[in-house]
Amino acid sequence: MKAKTRYRLTTAGKKLVLITALLCVAVITAVGSIMITNATEKRNEPGDVRLYSSVLLQDNDTLWDLASKYHGDDETIDEYIKNIMEMNNLKGSRIHAGNNITYYYYGK
Repeated sequence: MKAKTRYRLTTAGKKLVLITALLCVAVITAVGSIMITNATEKRNEPGDVRLYSSVLLQDNDTLWDLASKYHGDDETIDEYIKNIMEMNNLKGSRIHAGNNITYYYYGK
């Protein structure tokens, strides 16, 4: 059986390993900081405030029209429609001209 060869780091090698490790920690810290800053800035945008209103429905209005116009970036059109249906106690997605419907949107 062949004996295992042991390798030892020289002083220069140890410094290189240490510098590489510190550089990795610095990069990870910088990227994490940037991600946290971006998330905080997005959360504090004025458009993130949910406001409510109602509209008198006209002929040919649909929930999809409302959703396309007012849904937020963090929800799909289907999620928005589901929320509007729940808010207005709708059993289905059919709406009728002459009725009022409450909806929400994001603004200042």
